[in-house]
Amino acid sequence: AKEVGAWKLTDPVPAAAESGELDALVAELGRLRADTWVAERGKDLKDFGLEKPEVKWTLSDGDKTVLVLLVGR
Repeated sequence: AKEVGAWKLTDPVPAAAESGELDALVAELGRLRADTWVAERGKDLKDFGLEKPEVKWTLSDGDKTVLVLLVGR
């Protein structure tokens, strides 16, 4: 979460975060574009090895979830 210009981790524990690195990450994520669609929403994540992702990032704008990124093996 970005509060008063500073990034903070909210999960699994509240902590300070590297603001410069997260600003760069968010800028890069904003430039992501899909080359191809693998599946529409509602597809079983198990088919892609994501039923238990290694990492789950949720990007929000206030109370609105903007992007959920699941990273598998």
